[in-house]
Amino acid sequence: DLTTQQNDGLWLTQLGGRAVVLAFGCTACGACPDVVARLKDVAQGLGDAPGRRVFFALVTVDPPHDSATVLREYGRAHDLRAPAWILLTEDRPGQTDAVARRFGIEVRRAAGRTDSSCAVTLIDGAGVIRRRYEPGELGALVTDLRALVGLPAPR
Repeated sequence: DLTTQQNDGLWLTQLGGRAVVLAFGCTACGACPDVVARLKDVAQGLGDAPGRRVFFALVTVDPPHDSATVLREYGRAHDLRAPAWILLTEDRPGQTDAVARRFGIEVRRAAGRTDSSCAVTLIDGAGVIRRRYEPGELGALVTDLRALVGLPAPR
């Protein structure tokens, strides 16, 4: 159970029946804004599917800094609007690390810095992991996601 930017509890399983594009990062990360910007472009190319047939979930790897309030402000600043975008933090220590481990994301903390893989995971409506994308592979996400939610390939 994680906490959304609206300070509501959420289990990722509650998103069942819809595709989820799951990313990990933090508001202070230097690499994550590029991934978030690219995912935002993906979402904009899906018409009305985001928030209905697909969710974009960003789990922080820096929960001591990224409270629900900080995530809400980050979402506003980057135009990541609910319900399409779900920004997640923890309400008990270790929750986001456990989720990161479940999805094979390595989180490193040293000298006051937090770093993690910027990989993105595509999960289908049945909760099955379809594919993991490194930042350089996000072009393939568009095709895979469109097929998964029943949209024609882009022209």
